[in-house]
Amino acid sequence: PVETLDPLQGIYAAVARKRADEPESEAWYPEQCISVEEAVRAYTRGAAYACGQERVAGSIATNKLADLVVLSADIFSGPAEGVLETQVDYTIAGGEIVYHR
Repeated sequence: PVETLDPLQGIYAAVARKRADEPESEAWYPEQCISVEEAVRAYTRGAAYACGQERVAGSIATNKLADLVVLSADIFSGPAEGVLETQVDYTIAGGEIVYHR
């Protein structure tokens, strides 16, 4: 694999245009940075759409699968590096807690 499957590192890479293991480096094509909101949307709604599952997944809504994570921090505020320090507190799949830290 070229990239990690860790979505938090992927969000950081999209927002900061840097590798997680090189946060002091300069951004690669910084004009291509996107917001945390756009990156999260790509990982959620965008992924569901790409799989043809947008009617049942990709957002929190009535009659959709209850698949989500609860994070240790608000990744929508603060610097991009904060995304890397965030941990998954809970993972919920099908409305059931399947992981807790």
